[in-house]
Amino acid sequence: MASRRFFSRPVRTPCRNKRERGAFMAEAAVSVGLLFFIIFAFSELGVFLYRQLTLQYLVNDTARWASLGEVTEIRNSISFRHYTADQVKDHLRLAAGKYNIGISVNDIHLCPVTDPTCTTSIPLQKDAIFSLRVTRNFPLIFRYRIPISVHAVGRVE
Repeated sequence: MASRRFFSRPVRTPCRNKRERGAFMAEAAVSVGLLFFIIFAFSELGVFLYRQLTLQYLVNDTARWASLGEVTEIRNSISFRHYTADQVKDHLRLAAGKYNIGISVNDIHLCPVTDPTCTTSIPLQKDAIFSLRVTRNFPLIFRYRIPISVHAVGRVE
């Protein structure tokens, strides 16, 4: 057995044979691989939750924006204009682009609350209650695609 000095006292280290060293290397390789997998899985989960919460924020903000409309004042007279469905979709797409979330027009559904299948389009008129829904598939770890669906309900003022 080999000995070395540790605080001026000889310490004996056990002599390991080659099989024990090989088993230690195999255990270490499995442990390190599992550790890296867990670290990357949690980081991907964080990115997924960030995308979902950001998308929910954007849909809520766009529904509020659409329900308030546009008020302009010209020479002491107030003009009120409602947005069209295309303007609402463009607003949501531009807002999502600021957060690097790609949304296409086909992902956005703006329909009346009374039609849950969203087969009819809605004109945004006064006192119209609408549902704004976004459904998008986002890639997760190992190229799995997870669907995210968020929605908000608004009433045109």
